[in-house]
Amino acid sequence: MSRVEHIGWEAFNESMDLKLQVAAYKATFGHYPELLLADRIYFNRENRKWLKQKNIRIVGASLGRPTKEQLSPYQKRKPRKERNQRNLIEGKFGQGKNDYGLGNIEAKRKDTSESWIGTIFFVMNLLTLTKISATYTIFCTYIQKWRTELYLRSQVLSNYNNLVPVL
Repeated sequence: MSRVEHIGWEAFNESMDLKLQVAAYKATFGHYPELLLADRIYFNRENRKWLKQKNIRIVGASLGRPTKEQLSPYQKRKPRKERNQRNLIEGKFGQGKNDYGLGNIEAKRKDTSESWIGTIFFVMNLLTLTKISATYTIFCTYIQKWRTELYLRSQVLSNYNNLVPVL
């Protein structure tokens, strides 16, 4: 699910928005995230220090030179998998821009543009819910069919066991 937290029309540095975004996450879910998937611009020294105080792990390159110690295959694979989760987030922006016209909004007024943006994210979330609902419906239909087949088989077996052999 996607959510618009901040729309700004003035030029600004996004890295200043990180604390507000994490605070909004805590207000919504009741706890801080375990892991932060963000662009490199968010990982300045001040934000890194603040995230460390909140025990939030960063998925990104550390500052300074790379370590010389040898990493196990698991230690190499885990950060890569975590970084790859970011592709889902970027893909959602791409979907909005390419499929739903998020990059082609031609509204003249600020409130109209914000309405268009909100509507596009609303439609993308509806489609996500529809896919989840369809998957759930297919799963439930399959389970119901499976339960019906088991019931019919048990009925056939019980009728078969009740047969009296004729000599």
